[in-house]
Amino acid sequence: MKLFWIVGAATALLAGNPAAARPVASTFYESGPWKVTEDQLTCYLSNDLPDQNVTLRIIQMRNLGPEMVISVQTKPYKKIAAESAIFRIDESFTLDVENIGGNNFSSMYAKEPLMTKFRAGKALSLTIDGTDFARFSLTGSAAAYRQLQRCVDQLYDGPVRPMRPPPPPKPPVTPIPEPDLEGPFDPEQIAKPLNGGAWVTSSDYPATALREEAEGIAAIRVLVGRDGTAKRCTVVRSSGHEALDKRSCSLILQRARFQPATDASGQLVESEWESAVRWTID
Repeated sequence: MKLFWIVGAATALLAGNPAAARPVASTFYESGPWKVTEDQLTCYLSNDLPDQNVTLRIIQMRNLGPEMVISVQTKPYKKIAAESAIFRIDESFTLDVENIGGNNFSSMYAKEPLMTKFRAGKALSLTIDGTDFARFSLTGSAAAYRQLQRCVDQLYDGPVRPMRPPPPPKPPVTPIPEPDLEGPFDPEQIAKPLNGGAWVTSSDYPATALREEAEGIAAIRVLVGRDGTAKRCTVVRSSGHEALDKRSCSLILQRARFQPATDASGQLVESEWESAVRWTID
């Protein structure tokens, strides 16, 4: 007997966890190297290269209209002489920049098409006098940019920013129980998933799929061993995105636990189990 069961949806884009408002910039969202911070008038999207002491920043204000500021700055201050400098996204988009204050390379630019290239690109680099000075991976940039826009949308227009409550505590991690392998067991039982909702979580969304805003449902077939682990996983209907398909089976093979199936005499046997993993971005 085969069971078709939808594993709990993996919501890719975690809601920003805004901190309570403070006089200085506070964190609105953070994932990997990407961080969105805010003050009363401005939201900042940043990506740090700690080894090089360099930070990429995209600055957006609610009243700035269709324009934004993009800059790369050294920390601590380090004066850099430059005759020419450009921002480059992959090889398809370049943008002239100005050297401001010796260590800050900035440009004000319309959000489109810059942000279209930014969300879909693989890397953004600052080239000074024909030589790459800093290179930032754009993995996760689409999700981070959406959070920047959410930050801008909720900026308060009045003179005083209202206080917001602190974020709720994170839910505890739900353990995945181990199967009972001692018995005795009832005969002719199908394999039963143990806490399947903990197998795939929002933090498991593949970065490439997030950047491309890919969603879908991957239907899978699993060979369940006599020990209750997943011995083999096969995608029987693709989600339409290779990264989502691969991550679905990878997580099932790592985390899935079952109460194994039994034969007519109540002995544990291998069996097949079918389900699907739904990947959605909120």
